[in-house]
Amino acid sequence: LEFAVPAEVAEGLRVVSRGAGASMFMTMFAAYTVLLSGYSGQDDIVVGTPIANRNRAEVEGLIGYFVNTLVLRTDLSGDPTFAEVLGRVRSRTLAAFAHQDVPFERLVDELSADRDRSRTPLFQVLFNYFTNQDGEPGEPQEALAKFDLRLMVSEQSGGGLMVALEYATRLFNSDTIVRMSDQVQHLLAQVAADPAVRLSRLSFAPEPPLHAPTVDVPLVAGLHDLIGTGDAPAVVCDGETFTFDQVQVSANRLAHRLRSVGVGPESVVGLVAGRGVDLVVG
Repeated sequence: LEFAVPAEVAEGLRVVSRGAGASMFMTMFAAYTVLLSGYSGQDDIVVGTPIANRNRAEVEGLIGYFVNTLVLRTDLSGDPTFAEVLGRVRSRTLAAFAHQDVPFERLVDELSADRDRSRTPLFQVLFNYFTNQDGEPGEPQEALAKFDLRLMVSEQSGGGLMVALEYATRLFNSDTIVRMSDQVQHLLAQVAADPAVRLSRLSFAPEPPLHAPTVDVPLVAGLHDLIGTGDAPAVVCDGETFTFDQVQVSANRLAHRLRSVGVGPESVVGLVAGRGVDLVVG
C-alpha cells in the first residue's frame, strides 16, 4: 500500500532532523518505532534495515552483492519526547554504522538466537529509506513478503515523501494496513509540528469529524449495571435459552469461586471456553 506525505509535513520533518543533527532516515525510523511501540505496548523495539556496505572507495565499482542487514534497537521507556527518541535513534544508528561490516549471519550465530522457519531471527519488521539517487520502491505488486511488516520511504522531486507498507497477508488484512497508513500520516504531522511532544500525548488516530454521531453513556457503578435481569433471554446456544437471571447466578458463583482462591483487582485470569454460555459467564 503506497501513500504520499505532503511536502509541508516532509519539510517540517526535515527541520526536526536538522535541529537534532540527524538524518531523515533517523527521523522516519524514529517515527516508525513510535508507531510499533503504540501497536505492541512495548518500549523495547527492534527493527532491521539494509545497508549498502560499500563504505570504501575501492569497492564502489565492484559487481556483487554487498548488502548487509543492521539490527537497530530503540529504547522508548520513560515516556520520552519525540526529540528524545530521535536522539536515542541517532546514537544507536551511528553506533550500528560503525560496526556495519559485521555480517548479520555472524551476529545471529554469536547470539545463539532461536531459529524459527516462520520468521527471521532477531527482528521481524524492516525499514528502508530511499534518497532521490537510490530510486524508489517501485510499483505496488503482489509478492512474497519476507518480513511481517516493512515500511519503505522514498524522497520525491517535489519535496514530499512517498511511503509504502509491505505486509504479510497471513498476519494483516488490507483494512488494517489502510488504517495503519492513516495513523502513520497523522503521527508524522504531529511530530513535524511539535517534536517536544511526549509519546503519551501522541494520538494515533485523526480527530473524528464534527458531525460524528454521539452516544449517551449511562452513569453506572460498573459493567454489571449494564447487564439485564429477569427472565428475558440473554443467551441462546445449541437450542437452549438462558435468561439474564441464570447467567447472573452462574457469573456470581464463578466470581465467588475465583475470590476464594485469591483472585482480586488487577489479577489476570485465563479463560479456556468454547463458543457458548460458559464464555458469556466468564
